[in-house]
Amino acid sequence: MLGRLAEVEPHLLDLYHLSSVGGRGGTIANRLIRNGEVSLFDIRRQDLVDSKGRVGEWNRRQLVQIDYTRDNTEWFSDPLPQILASFQYPLYFIDFETTALAVPYHAGMRPYEPVAFQWSCHTLEAPDADPQHAEWINVEDAFPNFEFAETLMQLLGRKGTVFMWASHENTILRRILGQMDARRYRNPQLSAWLRWIVRDRGQNVGRLVDMNQLCLKHYFQPLMKGRTSIKVVCDAIWKSNPNLRADFPEYLKIQNGQVQSPYASLPPLEINGQTVVVAEGTGAIRAYEAMMCGVEHDDERLRERWKRLLLQYCKLDTLSMVFVWRHWVQSIAHHLK
Repeated sequence: MLGRLAEVEPHLLDLYHLSSVGGRGGTIANRLIRNGEVSLFDIRRQDLVDSKGRVGEWNRRQLVQIDYTRDNTEWFSDPLPQILASFQYPLYFIDFETTALAVPYHAGMRPYEPVAFQWSCHTLEAPDADPQHAEWINVEDAFPNFEFAETLMQLLGRKGTVFMWASHENTILRRILGQMDARRYRNPQLSAWLRWIVRDRGQNVGRLVDMNQLCLKHYFQPLMKGRTSIKVVCDAIWKSNPNLRADFPEYLKIQNGQVQSPYASLPPLEINGQTVVVAEGTGAIRAYEAMMCGVEHDDERLRERWKRLLLQYCKLDTLSMVFVWRHWVQSIAHHLK
């Protein structure tokens, strides 16, 4: 019985914020599961309300997911075309790789203080331009955060629009600003730029645009189910958009006749007799720590392999954001014809 319940598609457990259905504790979801009603479509529309009986923001997302999964079609909100058209070029798509160890390996650091060791950026200079890539990674035994931020500032400047996926990049830049004060690091230009670009806690002022929030409020594709991480959204769009696969064939991998995620195409390398690939954030942290303080630390050849794995992974994270942007813009233009 339990096995059959797990095989139902689309599944109740895939609903966005399922635990909110029926209030704290998800009482309605629990009742449905006990009754063996585990299809996404077993949820009654009248149950998708907040504690005050109103259709809240989470509920609106849930209703979109149910309706457009049933129709097997993607959804764009009415305001999205105007929102996308409002962003000023050049467009910068950034991603950071960071770590925060309990036992720091740089002098003067506190436990769990963030170390920003890598950034990637893809730039679109104009609507029809090909994406241009830039990157930086730390390979020195020194606290890297200020050089990290300075090189990023040199690339981004104060023109155009900077996109991130979720709030991690904003958080890290804000922390680096605080580290400048704590470490008495003097760079007035960097300090001013960081204050200009970041959004403070509880405020909606800042120059970084969160594409994850844009996705939550304005876009859905059934393959995403209830998730909006960059890898999930990119995977859904990649599998449904043959034009993207034709434009970026180096990331196309087909297995058993099925198109795989672009991340599945990242080539592995052999390190100490093991085949290694970095395709997610935790793997990136482990790779950096192996490169900087692992047994391969003094082996330049192996350090270079770790570096290559990190660079190709972070590059794809920002290119994935470009994939999403292009899909949104091109799909909207097609629908408006």
